[in-house]
Amino acid sequence: MAQREVFKVDYPIRGTRSKVVLISGQGLPVKVGIGAVDLSDSTWLELQNRNLPSRGSRYYRVETVMGGLIRLHERPLQKSDQYWSARSGATVRYGALDGPSTDERGEIVEAESSDPPDTCAWIVTDNTGKYLLVAPSYLDSVDVADMIADCVYGEFSVELVSAGTMTVSEDIVGPGWKIIKQSGVRRTPSVGLN
Repeated sequence: MAQREVFKVDYPIRGTRSKVVLISGQGLPVKVGIGAVDLSDSTWLELQNRNLPSRGSRYYRVETVMGGLIRLHERPLQKSDQYWSARSGATVRYGALDGPSTDERGEIVEAESSDPPDTCAWIVTDNTGKYLLVAPSYLDSVDVADMIADCVYGEFSVELVSAGTMTVSEDIVGPGWKIIKQSGVRRTPSVGLN
């Protein structure tokens, strides 16, 4: 897949409400999906399983992400992975950290609330890699950049993502961050196997 070109913009980019989910299956890489707020779990599973061989492992678990920083695979666009920005352009800032915070471990927290908040998804790119930030929908790109500047080392950019699927790193949580998610509905792993 061709490398995406991102342009720096000097105006705030407004977020687009989206639902962000983690999609997993035994023996398969974890995916993060960004899409319409009313996209069902079964649709996410169907989309991820359609390109898999007819026999073998299947994705069977979908969990809604309510907030946090997800570390993307170092090659974020693999096979059928792709994403789209609702508006082109990125907000560029300089982080306040003196060096990368790779020593801090992130954590995953299960939310007690059953109602996910309205969220937007943002690609955050810095000199350590690419991340997907799930943040409240009322924040624009300048708000997001200002919010995370104290947690980032060196130059970074923030770009809105309106839809797509990407592969998640094995170390899923950004250093020093939390991922807040709803507990997922587990489907029968053998569904669709012949």
